[in-house]
Amino acid sequence: RDYKYVSSTDEEGWLAGGGERRDPHTKEEEIGDGTRHKIPAADTVHIPIIQINAPSSAAVNEIVGALARGEIFIPHMSIMPETLTVKGKSPPDLVVSFGCERNDDVNPEDWSNWCLEFLHNQLYEYFEPLGAVWSKRPFEITLARKVKWKTIKHMNKYFARSEDVIHSWREKGPQYLTPQKDALGVTHEEVVRSHGIYLIRNGEATNYFPPNFQPPYTTNVTR
Repeated sequence: RDYKYVSSTDEEGWLAGGGERRDPHTKEEEIGDGTRHKIPAADTVHIPIIQINAPSSAAVNEIVGALARGEIFIPHMSIMPETLTVKGKSPPDLVVSFGCERNDDVNPEDWSNWCLEFLHNQLYEYFEPLGAVWSKRPFEITLARKVKWKTIKHMNKYFARSEDVIHSWREKGPQYLTPQKDALGVTHEEVVRSHGIYLIRNGEATNYFPPNFQPPYTTNVTR
């Protein structure tokens, strides 16, 4: 985010951790001492679980109502990244993938990112009549788009550093993502009832749905 390795991105800048409203190299805000900084925006990075092409506002209300009533089991969402890759034509996008990693030696509820699959399959089955579209795998987030590197050496250093970070996360296992209390775009309900999901309309998070399905998930009763 400090552009130590990257020379430029698209006009949205770095999306993860709170985006930038404009390209920091063309639109910056000057502080009192004459230095400049990037203007922060709300974090727009979410893992898209499923897309629903709702045909009308009434259909959207039906989706919101069903989720609010608890028609869908929402577990506490914990995730673990697989890889950081580039995607698309040059200059490419930076993408982190979150695949469900099967392991026949343990219960499915112990597989990495099982909650994404569990939630996706429910949403697809329930909302297919309203336009739900089956998602391609793996699930992904985009950190930044149209990324250009300062040099090949800078690019290699960035990916080596990122590999270390992902390896450290994977050693810890799936993690709950607890929001920062004062972060831009975080709702009060998400802070007090964390690890849920958002409904996103036209790129904007509009409705938060907290977990309604509590652990442990491997007991006979829960399963």
